[in-house]
Amino acid sequence: MKQTLLYIIVFSCMITSCEQKAIQKPKFKLEKYLDSIKNIDTLWQDNTALREDINKKIKVDLKDKINNGLFDDYPLFLERINECEGKYFLELDNYYYLKDYRNNPLKYNINSIKFDIVGEVEKGIAHKLKEKNMYKIKFKFNKYIDFSNNKDVCKYVLRSPFIGLNSGISAYNDFEFGTIGIKIDTLEVYTEPL
Repeated sequence: MKQTLLYIIVFSCMITSCEQKAIQKPKFKLEKYLDSIKNIDTLWQDNTALREDINKKIKVDLKDKINNGLFDDYPLFLERINECEGKYFLELDNYYYLKDYRNNPLKYNINSIKFDIVGEVEKGIAHKLKEKNMYKIKFKFNKYIDFSNNKDVCKYVLRSPFIGLNSGISAYNDFEFGTIGIKIDTLEVYTEPL
Protein backbone atom coordinates (compact mmCIF):
# COMPACT_ATOMS: atom_id res chain seq x y z
CA MET A 1 0.00 0.00 0.00
CA LYS A 2 2.76 2.44 0.94
CA GLN A 3 4.67 1.55 -2.22
CA THR A 4 1.58 2.20 -4.38
CA LEU A 5 1.08 5.57 -2.69
CA LEU A 6 4.73 6.42 -3.30
CA TYR A 7 4.39 5.58 -7.03
CA ILE A 8 1.30 7.76 -7.29
CA ILE A 9 3.09 10.71 -5.66
CA VAL A 10 6.18 10.35 -7.88
CA PHE A 11 4.07 9.96 -11.03
CA SER A 12 1.94 13.03 -10.22
CA CYS A 13 5.09 15.10 -9.59
CA MET A 14 6.46 14.03 -12.97
CA ILE A 15 3.24 15.07 -14.70
CA THR A 16 3.22 18.44 -12.91
CA SER A 17 6.86 19.02 -13.88
CA CYS A 18 6.11 18.28 -17.55
CA GLU A 19 3.08 20.57 -17.52
CA GLN A 20 5.13 23.43 -16.05
CA LYS A 21 7.79 23.05 -18.75
CA ALA A 22 5.12 23.16 -21.47
CA ILE A 23 3.58 26.30 -19.99
CA GLN A 24 6.92 28.13 -19.82
CA LYS A 25 7.72 28.02 -23.52
CA PRO A 26 7.30 31.56 -24.91
CA LYS A 27 4.96 31.76 -27.86
CA PHE A 28 5.26 35.41 -28.86
CA LYS A 29 8.11 37.93 -29.14
CA LEU A 30 6.20 40.02 -26.63
CA GLU A 31 6.58 37.30 -24.01
CA LYS A 32 10.34 37.19 -24.53
CA TYR A 33 10.46 40.96 -24.09
CA LEU A 34 8.46 40.71 -20.85
CA ASP A 35 10.92 38.07 -19.69
CA SER A 36 13.81 40.45 -20.23
CA ILE A 37 12.04 43.24 -18.31
CA LYS A 38 11.15 41.07 -15.34
CA ASN A 39 14.73 39.81 -15.13
CA ILE A 40 16.26 43.31 -14.99
CA ASP A 41 16.07 43.38 -11.20
CA THR A 42 13.95 41.28 -8.88
CA LEU A 43 13.46 44.16 -6.43
CA TRP A 44 11.29 46.21 -8.82
CA GLN A 45 8.07 45.28 -6.98
CA ASP A 46 9.44 46.42 -3.62
CA ASN A 47 11.41 49.53 -4.57
CA THR A 48 9.62 52.57 -6.02
CA ALA A 49 12.79 54.43 -7.09
CA LEU A 50 14.14 51.36 -8.89
CA ARG A 51 10.78 50.73 -10.57
CA GLU A 52 10.60 54.35 -11.78
CA ASP A 53 14.12 54.10 -13.26
CA ILE A 54 13.23 50.83 -15.02
CA ASN A 55 10.00 52.40 -16.34
CA LYS A 56 11.92 55.30 -17.89
CA LYS A 57 14.15 52.77 -19.67
CA ILE A 58 11.13 50.74 -20.80
CA LYS A 59 9.49 53.82 -22.33
CA VAL A 60 12.59 54.44 -24.47
CA ASP A 61 13.32 50.77 -25.18
CA LEU A 62 9.74 49.95 -26.16
CA LYS A 63 9.92 52.29 -29.16
CA ASP A 64 12.95 50.42 -30.51
CA LYS A 65 11.39 47.01 -29.83
CA ILE A 66 8.19 48.01 -31.63
CA ASN A 67 10.19 49.22 -34.64
CA ASN A 68 11.97 45.86 -34.67
CA GLY A 69 8.78 43.80 -34.80
CA LEU A 70 7.80 43.24 -31.16
CA PHE A 71 4.12 42.85 -32.10
CA ASP A 72 4.57 41.26 -35.56
CA ASP A 73 3.40 37.82 -34.42
CA TYR A 74 0.91 38.95 -31.78
CA PRO A 75 -2.89 38.97 -32.33
CA LEU A 76 -4.38 42.44 -31.99
CA PHE A 77 -8.10 42.87 -31.44
CA LEU A 78 -9.79 45.58 -33.54
CA GLU A 79 -11.99 47.23 -30.98
CA ARG A 80 -13.22 50.13 -33.08
CA ILE A 81 -12.74 52.13 -36.26
CA ASN A 82 -13.14 55.87 -35.72
CA GLU A 83 -13.66 58.51 -38.40
CA CYS A 84 -12.49 61.94 -37.39
CA GLU A 85 -12.26 64.93 -39.74
CA GLY A 86 -11.88 62.67 -42.78
CA LYS A 87 -9.23 60.45 -41.18
CA TYR A 88 -9.75 56.83 -40.10
CA PHE A 89 -8.17 55.42 -36.96
CA LEU A 90 -8.06 51.84 -35.76
CA GLU A 91 -8.26 51.21 -32.03
CA LEU A 92 -6.44 47.95 -31.30
CA ASP A 93 -6.27 46.14 -27.99
CA ASN A 94 -4.61 43.16 -26.38
CA TYR A 95 -6.80 40.22 -27.41
CA TYR A 96 -5.87 38.22 -24.33
CA TYR A 97 -6.64 41.12 -21.99
CA LEU A 98 -10.10 41.60 -23.48
CA LYS A 99 -10.79 37.88 -23.64
CA ASP A 100 -9.94 37.46 -19.94
CA TYR A 101 -8.09 34.36 -20.99
CA ARG A 102 -7.82 32.63 -17.59
CA ASN A 103 -6.70 29.26 -18.96
CA ASN A 104 -3.95 30.92 -20.92
CA PRO A 105 -1.29 28.42 -22.04
CA LEU A 106 1.31 31.18 -22.28
CA LYS A 107 4.12 31.72 -19.82
CA TYR A 108 2.74 34.97 -18.44
CA ASN A 109 -0.80 35.95 -17.77
CA ILE A 110 -0.42 37.92 -20.97
CA ASN A 111 -4.09 38.75 -20.68
CA SER A 112 -3.15 41.21 -17.94
CA ILE A 113 -0.98 43.47 -20.09
CA LYS A 114 -2.77 46.72 -20.72
CA PHE A 115 -2.18 48.65 -23.91
CA ASP A 116 -4.07 50.48 -26.61
CA ILE A 117 -2.66 50.87 -30.08
CA VAL A 118 -4.00 53.52 -32.44
CA GLY A 119 -3.13 53.66 -36.12
CA GLU A 120 -4.40 55.64 -39.09
CA VAL A 121 -5.53 53.85 -42.26
CA GLU A 122 -6.97 54.96 -45.57
CA LYS A 123 -10.74 55.13 -45.96
CA GLY A 124 -10.80 52.18 -48.40
CA ILE A 125 -8.98 49.94 -45.92
CA ALA A 126 -11.10 51.12 -42.99
CA HIS A 127 -14.28 50.18 -44.84
CA LYS A 128 -13.07 46.61 -45.47
CA LEU A 129 -12.14 45.74 -41.88
CA LYS A 130 -14.41 44.10 -39.32
CA GLU A 131 -14.50 45.32 -35.75
CA LYS A 132 -14.18 42.64 -33.06
CA ASN A 133 -11.84 40.59 -35.31
CA MET A 134 -8.18 39.89 -34.72
CA TYR A 135 -5.46 41.15 -37.00
CA LYS A 136 -1.76 40.61 -37.50
CA ILE A 137 -0.26 44.03 -38.05
CA LYS A 138 3.27 45.13 -38.80
CA PHE A 139 3.86 48.69 -37.75
CA LYS A 140 6.33 51.31 -36.61
CA PHE A 141 6.17 53.43 -33.51
CA ASN A 142 4.83 56.94 -34.09
CA LYS A 143 4.26 58.45 -30.63
CA TYR A 144 2.92 57.78 -27.19
CA ILE A 145 -0.62 59.04 -26.81
CA ASP A 146 -1.43 60.92 -23.62
CA PHE A 147 -3.87 63.61 -22.59
CA SER A 148 -1.91 66.29 -24.47
CA ASN A 149 -2.30 64.68 -27.91
CA ASN A 150 -5.15 62.13 -27.68
CA LYS A 151 -7.55 64.21 -29.77
CA ASP A 152 -5.08 64.08 -32.70
CA VAL A 153 -5.97 60.42 -33.16
CA CYS A 154 -9.66 60.60 -32.17
CA LYS A 155 -8.90 58.84 -28.90
CA TYR A 156 -10.99 60.55 -26.27
CA VAL A 157 -10.75 57.86 -23.60
CA LEU A 158 -7.35 56.44 -22.66
CA ARG A 159 -7.21 53.11 -20.85
CA SER A 160 -4.00 54.27 -19.24
CA PRO A 161 -1.27 56.70 -20.22
CA PHE A 162 1.10 54.86 -17.82
CA ILE A 163 4.01 52.89 -19.32
CA GLY A 164 6.06 50.32 -17.46
CA LEU A 165 5.90 48.00 -14.48
CA ASN A 166 3.29 48.89 -11.93
CA SER A 167 3.57 48.29 -8.22
CA GLY A 168 1.86 44.94 -8.31
CA ILE A 169 -1.71 46.08 -7.64
CA SER A 170 -2.69 42.52 -8.44
CA ALA A 171 -0.87 39.38 -9.43
CA TYR A 172 -2.34 39.69 -12.92
CA ASN A 173 -1.39 43.25 -13.65
CA ASP A 174 2.36 43.78 -13.87
CA PHE A 175 2.79 45.57 -17.20
CA GLU A 176 1.23 48.58 -18.88
CA PHE A 177 2.33 49.94 -22.24
CA GLY A 178 -0.05 52.89 -22.30
CA THR A 179 -1.56 54.11 -25.57
CA ILE A 180 0.75 53.83 -28.54
CA GLY A 181 0.34 55.70 -31.81
CA ILE A 182 1.60 53.70 -34.79
CA LYS A 183 2.23 53.86 -38.53
CA ILE A 184 0.85 50.71 -40.13
CA ASP A 185 3.00 48.86 -42.69
CA THR A 186 0.86 45.76 -43.30
CA LEU A 187 -2.41 44.44 -41.95
CA GLU A 188 -4.02 41.02 -42.36
CA VAL A 189 -6.55 38.85 -40.58
CA TYR A 190 -4.95 36.79 -37.82
CA THR A 191 -5.49 33.17 -38.81
CA GLU A 192 -3.15 31.24 -36.53
CA PRO A 193 -4.59 29.16 -33.67
CA LEU A 194 -4.69 30.92 -30.32
